[in-house]
Amino acid sequence: MNITLKINKGFKWYKTATFFFKGYFYVDDLFYEKEDAINYVSKIKNSHQFKELLSELNGVFTLVFKDKNKICLAPDLTRSFPIFYTLQNNQLYFSDDIFYLKNLFKIDDYDGLSEIEFKASNYTHGKKTLLKNVFQIQPSEYLIVENNKIVESSFFYSYAIPKESADSYDELKNKAVIAFENSFKRFITSLNNRTAVIPLSGGYDSRLIAVMLKKHQYKNVICFTYGNKNSFEIENSKKAAKALGFKWFFVEYNSKLIEGYIHTDEFKEYAHFAGKLSSMPYTYKNFLLLNIYKKKT
Repeated sequence: MNITLKINKGFKWYKTATFFFKGYFYVDDLFYEKEDAINYVSKIKNSHQFKELLSELNGVFTLVFKDKNKICLAPDLTRSFPIFYTLQNNQLYFSDDIFYLKNLFKIDDYDGLSEIEFKASNYTHGKKTLLKNVFQIQPSEYLIVENNKIVESSFFYSYAIPKESADSYDELKNKAVIAFENSFKRFITSLNNRTAVIPLSGGYDSRLIAVMLKKHQYKNVICFTYGNKNSFEIENSKKAAKALGFKWFFVEYNSKLIEGYIHTDEFKEYAHFAGKLSSMPYTYKNFLLLNIYKKKT
């Protein structure tokens, strides 16, 4: 098998003789990352145990397992760390860097259907990428490969529910509150006192994150917002951050700030890293995060 895993920004790959792992996860209430995580997953010995392991882990991760005859690959349901693959000269090649595969095999042909999908929805659909004959493992999908052939592929998680709940509104509300509480407890554990940067708007989603971090007494928080200085959302964001006692930054939309930015090498590097020839990189918020970082340093 030809596996090239080279992207170690943010989260790095951890390796053993049979395993590649990136990310973190929970098993019950126990948190695993880095060496602890690779040690935990390394207990499995075959593809059957690999599939059982996927249903056990709750987190953000990508796994690659090799035994004597097979290779098993899977990202979690967020697919934060994607894996791409292509069949060339009857051999499968896998990499976390689609441009590595593109350049290695001089793949310059684009898939016509993927281009239409991309223009319509800002991402390619299913396992397709913009490149012909280069594919991606989908969120919560696992592949099992033997003799350079994909012998099994399936999904280990679905958002679909088997049946409608018969619980009352109050019971469902209580379950939702418990789910939020447990989610944020896990989130705070995974932060490990690192700085949480919240794009705080006037909406409920970002304010919920800020309020829950405050409720659980997490102090290492920075909030920011951006846009027209006369927007009502700016004032709402500022008031919310002040009430919670969090640092707050505002980046004003203006032509001077963004002039010429898309032509810089820095932007092109980011666009390749974030888009990976399969989705539209979200430009403005990440650009503003970069400017906030520069101001702080």
